[in-house]
Amino acid sequence: LFEMLREMRQEVGRRDTELSGYIRIVTTFGVSVRLLPDLITEFSGLHPKVRFSVHGGGFGMINEQVSNGPAGFGILTVQPFSEAIVATPLFETRLVLVSPKGNPFGLSRPTTFEELSRTPFISFPPRNTFENVLQGILESQGRSLNVVAETNSVEPMLKYVESGLGVTVLDEYSLAETGRNLDFYGISPALPPRRYVMISRQGKYIAPQVRVFQEMLIERLSGGKP
Repeated sequence: LFEMLREMRQEVGRRDTELSGYIRIVTTFGVSVRLLPDLITEFSGLHPKVRFSVHGGGFGMINEQVSNGPAGFGILTVQPFSEAIVATPLFETRLVLVSPKGNPFGLSRPTTFEELSRTPFISFPPRNTFENVLQGILESQGRSLNVVAETNSVEPMLKYVESGLGVTVLDEYSLAETGRNLDFYGISPALPPRRYVMISRQGKYIAPQVRVFQEMLIERLSGGKP
């Protein structure tokens, strides 16, 4: 209630109709690096008085900041959300295997799970939802990932792969225009697509600048691929 009153007081106090204020977003590192910069730059050109605060992290951080923190909204993959969370579909993306250039691990195209299980793997930290799915598939075949390193961010992960330490599996959208010495492989059988949603807290007051930016995201991303 206090939060809503504060936001409403700021809105009533404005002397013009130009959007201003903050937009606080929490999301995955991949979304923060690959999807948001261009959209934020375009929005800032239209509304120069709006300031952005973007933080990347895992599901726990995103959910906590949206549920109990100052974040206006979050963007992440579909999860078992609580009833206090409103989720709006945005887009889906396929998963691809990323390998150093030149195929040093002798992978097939597409790569099989048997090959994946015996190839050095760069992983996100444990309890990441995607890693749980991948591990579950391998375990059902009596196999497991050969994890040689872990990182919670896409950029160092790509650096590790490029250096030849191992391979990884990432969302296709996060690999656009990497400009690195990397090769991309399909996986057989194909992993299900990853679905991303925008989440906000049920009943939370949404400031005008946040609402307009959310509408822009939905228009650009909803129902398709980024």
